[in-house]
Amino acid sequence: MTEAEQVHTSAYPPIRPTRDPDSAGKNCGLENAIRSRVGAHSFAARVFNAGVPSVFGEQSAQALSTLGEEAARVAEDSARGVPLVFDPFGDVISAVIREESLLYCAFAPDDVFEPEQFHDLSGSCNRFDILDLRVHLRRVEPISYSPRALTEAPDDAASIARTRAAPPPPVR
Repeated sequence: MTEAEQVHTSAYPPIRPTRDPDSAGKNCGLENAIRSRVGAHSFAARVFNAGVPSVFGEQSAQALSTLGEEAARVAEDSARGVPLVFDPFGDVISAVIREESLLYCAFAPDDVFEPEQFHDLSGSCNRFDILDLRVHLRRVEPISYSPRALTEAPDDAASIARTRAAPPPPVR
């Protein structure tokens, strides 16, 4: 999310086989993922958002068939994504098309409603009298090793608690 953004595009794969479509259990439908993720982003960022899955065409099917009949079958039987456009309220404002086609949707970016008031994700309601941002310019090692940790393994809960209570080593 960026401040003053009005139109966003969210890209998705053409299929998302989280499990074999013929197996027991629920498969994560790509259309539901697009509806929930893109709609939530539209609402939270106050933007028009196009959720656009790529196309699973003949070339993709042929490439997967080189992995075997099972891979080709799973890909062929997996649910496809659908392109959808959402308004800043998180509602779908486009047609729902399930075949390869162009999706057209007219909207006016100036129709974005009031700024975010539920939770501020892009910094549009900064309170500089309350919030303070500081950047430390010193280099900090991302990980350090304690010589004791390399030679001793705690064997009981008390030694684990003592290890956790020890102060961190000084930053060099």
